[in-house]
Amino acid sequence: MRDLSRRDLLIRGAAAAAALPFAGRLADAAPIKGNIKQSASKWCYRGLSTEQLCAEGKKFGLQGLDLLRPGGDFDTLKKHGIVCTMTSCNGIGKGFNRTENHEGLIGNLIPTIDATAAAGFPNVIVFSGNCQGMGKEEGLKNCTEGLKKVVGHAEKKKVCLCMEYLNSKQHKDYMCDDSKWAFELVKAVGSPNFKILYDIYHVAMMEATIEEVDGKKVAKHNIDELITKNIDCIGHFHTGGFPGRKDIDGTQLLDYPSIMKTIVATGYKGYVAHEFVPKAKTPEDKLAALKQAIEICDV
Repeated sequence: MRDLSRRDLLIRGAAAAAALPFAGRLADAAPIKGNIKQSASKWCYRGLSTEQLCAEGKKFGLQGLDLLRPGGDFDTLKKHGIVCTMTSCNGIGKGFNRTENHEGLIGNLIPTIDATAAAGFPNVIVFSGNCQGMGKEEGLKNCTEGLKKVVGHAEKKKVCLCMEYLNSKQHKDYMCDDSKWAFELVKAVGSPNFKILYDIYHVAMMEATIEEVDGKKVAKHNIDELITKNIDCIGHFHTGGFPGRKDIDGTQLLDYPSIMKTIVATGYKGYVAHEFVPKAKTPEDKLAALKQAIEICDV
């Protein structure tokens, strides 16, 4: 072996450092309990590649990434032993509440379900669509009709279709914006392969109130009770700091450790994906925010 000059060693050292840009405090993660299988929505981590998010996130307990489409990212996830916990398909505003949308939505869903199943991943997202003057009862009927046309294929492929609950304050006019309607839809479709993506942040935006108690703001809600009573209707969870959708920490008003304990007590075996937008600007600090969320929710 030829002798290496000091310059060679410095060049190789710099290359190694570039390949591992987040080494240091992020690598020093204590083992997690793992009672909650935790994921993260990729779109929240701009500035980080899928490769970086998988490699670094896995060190502190990340098990999946949410809202990716079939393609090259699936191979990257599998290389790291990471799951795509929710595959993207179709858009938010144009959903199953209008019968004229059914054919096009299902045409997109079938290959997405197939690709998700082929990769061994569990879920594909669907949406109710916006009301645009339509009543909730008609929307429930139309969603049921449309989803029944495709859920049999999901059953064969062992993939769960999950309709996301979104708040209609920010996602203006969105139909699936209350727990009662969402859980009624699951019961109407009547398949173990159709459930709700229960976004805790969005639920709080619609169903919690912020009150002042002893000079301190608190969130009043019955989210724990709703989860406990309806866990069979829930196929996936999202988190986010409430009310600002920022980091899960002491600046927000939901007691996520308590909510996670409620989820564990139900026997739920699916994933909880973090969908808060980190306040941090640098990639390393964004990862640190995700690490903190995983630690807080590891109950």
